Amino acid sequence: NGGNDAVFVGLITVAASSDGGATWADVGLTYTGSAKWHNDQHYIANHPTDPARMLVGCDGGLADMTYNGGANTATFTMLNQGISDEMFYEIDLHPSDATRIMGGTQDNATPASRGNLSSWDNLYAGDGCWCAFDRNSPGTHYTTSQGISVYRYDSDNDSSPTDISPAGSGAFVTPLIIAGNR
Repeated sequence: NGGNDAVFVGLITVAASSDGGATWADVGLTYTGSAKWHNDQHYIANHPTDPARMLVGCDGGLADMTYNGGANTATFTMLNQGISDEMFYEIDLHPSDATRIMGGTQDNATPASRGNLSSWDNLYAGDGCWCAFDRNSPGTHYTTSQGISVYRYDSDNDSSPTDISPAGSGAFVTPLIIAGNR
C-alpha cells in the first residue's frame, strides 16, 4: 500500500519484503553458513504492540524475531532453550539395555542415547526416519533419512556411518525393518 508495511513468508526459510513484494530478502538465512533460524516454518504471528517483532515457529522450535526494515534483516531469539522436545517418526530400543534408545525425528536427525539417558547424540542429519538395532548384534544399528537414505553404524562409538542406501528413491519417510527383528 506504499506505507511502512512489511510482508513475511515462510516455508523453508523466512523471507521478508519491505516494498510490498517487489523484492525479497532471506532473513532466516536457512541452509547457509550464517543461518539465523531453522527451516520448515509453520507459524508467524505479529507481536501485539511492536510491529517489528513477531513469533516464528518451525521444526526447530519457537523464536522471537525482530525485523529491521531499513536493512531488511532480522534477529532471532530462541524461546525454547532447554526444552527437549521432538516429533518422532519412529523409535527403537536396544534389545537388552534400556539406556540405549534411538529415534528418527522430524527435521532433527536421529537422537540416540548410547548408555546415558541424560546425554543424547544426533546420528546423521536431516529428517531422521526409521531406525533399528540388529537384535543379534545390537552394537550394529541402522538409521534412515528422508528419501530412503540408509546408514549402518558398526558400534555405539561409530561416528562415521556407512551409507548403504539402495538405488532409487522411496517415500519421504520410508519404513526400515530388519527381518526377524520384530
